[in-house]
Amino acid sequence: MVTIEKGNLDMYQNNLTILNELIKTQQNSFKQFIAYTICILIVGFSILIISQTIISGSTARTIAASGGTFITSLSGFSLKEFFNKKGNIKTYNTLRLNIEINKDNEKEQQDIKSLLQTIIIKNL
Repeated sequence: MVTIEKGNLDMYQNNLTILNELIKTQQNSFKQFIAYTICILIVGFSILIISQTIISGSTARTIAASGGTFITSLSGFSLKEFFNKKGNIKTYNTLRLNIEINKDNEKEQQDIKSLLQTIIIKNL
């Protein structure tokens, strides 16, 4: 049976806590991105539908253009960031596995701590 020193156990717990928070942050950001995108689509399509069914003439064209503008505003969002968040979650889950596997390895936990600090600084 392997015994883990208290200092190493604390570092392990700290690393795991920080990593879990990073994962939660990425997941929340991902959900917010999806929700915002859906809201913009709903508003845009609603404007288009309302302008076509209720209002006619040049006013309808103006309102339809506004609906199109809402939908077009989605192009302002970077899909790269959307996919990066999914990739980050996978990477962080792999790192969590590494933390678990090396639970009793003080050097590895120290390396992971340094890596987590770098990730946090990069994301500021």
